[in-house]
Amino acid sequence: MADFKKGRFVVAPGFLLNNPLEQVVVLSDFQFWTDHFEALSHWCDQNHARIEGMTVTLPDPETLTAFCLRWA
Repeated sequence: MADFKKGRFVVAPGFLLNNPLEQVVVLSDFQFWTDHFEALSHWCDQNHARIEGMTVTLPDPETLTAFCLRWA
């Protein structure tokens, strides 16, 4: 649980979505994402991802990898 509190996001299980390729990331560090919302929004536009509240829906596993490399 301590690792969860230190992280900026958590990758949700894939079975939560209707599309088996899509991936969901739950944004857990509210202050970080508030401070970087413009950059995240721009990244999502470039990578065909969607911000929905405190989640980001990614189109495929490759984009999830790119997200993790960029934002971890």
